[in-house]
Amino acid sequence: AEVRSLPREEAQKWLPVEVEGTVIFFENSPTNLDQPEGMVVHDGTTGCWVSSPKPSPYRSQFRPGATVRIIGETLGRPYFPDVTNASVEFVKQGTLPKPLPISAADLFASHLDSQWVEIEGVVIGREPRGIGITLVVEVEGHTLKAGVALEPDANDRVAELMQRRVKIQGVLGTVKNIESQMTGRHFLIPSFDHIVPILASTKPAKIKQTKISQLLSSNHGINEPVR
Repeated sequence: AEVRSLPREEAQKWLPVEVEGTVIFFENSPTNLDQPEGMVVHDGTTGCWVSSPKPSPYRSQFRPGATVRIIGETLGRPYFPDVTNASVEFVKQGTLPKPLPISAADLFASHLDSQWVEIEGVVIGREPRGIGITLVVEVEGHTLKAGVALEPDANDRVAELMQRRVKIQGVLGTVKNIESQMTGRHFLIPSFDHIVPILASTKPAKIKQTKISQLLSSNHGINEPVR
């Protein structure tokens, strides 16, 4: 929280940082060990992006909920100041903080950048992504992307989520331009375990066939499966 509260001009002075917190997202590329590592660390009140110039020997232990000790420097160019050139040491495995429930009205609140949140939406698509899977999620008329770490059964889990209303727990990230102005929002989700369907899956054979002219009428609920 102290890093994020720094004026941008002050954060650009590469101030030394030493902090301990909880990993809420880890951008892990298991096939490319030469790439810089990135993670979001939560101090109990808010989250902050932390980047390392090279992979840590502790990388296999950077699971969601892990407590880590970070020594690095401030970086003032992002949407909020964050930590760069970090050395990250694993301390112990703990649990994730309780997510902050938000609604569509909160999506673009600046102070929620890098915050650990929970929100409801509908999974409506999938896009290719380098080291994971990008889901397309609709939240009350807003279309957002959600990056999920790649898992062995990812394709099956994506198929099971498609067109389902879900509860998402993840980091609310910010898309920005070169002037550090917000141009959009996206989610960083640690694993598919943090995308939980709200409605039970219904087999197609059991779904009533409906005409387009009957949709959105008074006798059809918005969460009623149709074909």
